[in-house]
Amino acid sequence: MTAVSARDVPHRGLWGWWRAGTPEARRALIAAGLGWMLDSFDVMLYAIVLAALINDPVLGLSQSTAGLLGSITLIAAAAGGIVFGVVADRLGRKRALMGAVLIYSIFTAACGFAQSVAQLAIFRILLGIGMGGEWATGAALVSESFPARHRGKALAFVQSSWAIGFALAAAVNWFVQDVLHMDWRAVFFAGVLPAVLTFWIRRSVAEPAAWQATRTAPDRPSAAQMFAGPMLVVTIALTFMNACTLFAYWGFNTWVPSFLRAAPAAGGASGAAAGGASRAERAPARSTRGPSAASSAPTPRRRSRRSGRVRPTGSRRPAPPRHRSRSAGQGRGATNAAR
Repeated sequence: MTAVSARDVPHRGLWGWWRAGTPEARRALIAAGLGWMLDSFDVMLYAIVLAALINDPVLGLSQSTAGLLGSITLIAAAAGGIVFGVVADRLGRKRALMGAVLIYSIFTAACGFAQSVAQLAIFRILLGIGMGGEWATGAALVSESFPARHRGKALAFVQSSWAIGFALAAAVNWFVQDVLHMDWRAVFFAGVLPAVLTFWIRRSVAEPAAWQATRTAPDRPSAAQMFAGPMLVVTIALTFMNACTLFAYWGFNTWVPSFLRAAPAAGGASGAAAGGASRAERAPARSTRGPSAASSAPTPRRRSRRSGRVRPTGSRRPAPPRHRSRSAGQGRGATNAAR
């Protein structure tokens, strides 16, 4: 009778894929997920403080320059993915992941020291290289650690942590700027915190067995295989799909935080400013329904039958007094006697 390991037993249920992985695979997934989450945290800090960057008198950043900085960060991320892919193949997934996390953490904090647009651009380019490197190495680490039938679930779980990092960046920005009343530089300084993750990765995460096997294999895979044979169509299709997806995602999420925070006069939709403007616009409308509006409206007039004079329709002839005073009667009698 042959022994059956726990990994060979099919795991069912929502978390069956998690139980199917080895302890090393689970730690690799946690490391990649945290790296992906903190990557989102660092990168999206720029989008959240973009309105403050544009209004900063030191930088003098225009909206077109702000968009250009976002674009060069993404171009650098593409280059970082290629560079760290080569590094991960030669030095290992674990070391490449640690290097990528350190790079984007350090240069996110460095953005807080920028005194010019050129300095900020350099820091954003280096940050983008680390960001793209984390994407490539984290995905390779998880896909090579989990069983083949559960790789899709594991990678989807890792990528879902991006939204958590975005929410964390918004919370840190709120705490630093709205609660502590500090400027945008302090928000970037908080971006160095993900560097602490590298200590845990170095101690707890192991290199995948699949990568260790490729180091001794006589025929190692090359990047040229992606563009040869039937893989060419798959490579082009996936590249086009991801390019369209990333274009829409970054084009939308880079500007939405600053749009929601900016005042309407600056082309934004800030709640407080928009609410104040709407109240100011409604105030004249309410005043037109007040007494002044009623008094200024033209009143229809009618002609009196007896005197022929024109008087307002709503007015009435004053009623004669019912009781005449005694002094008035005496005065009239004295006048008649004098006549």
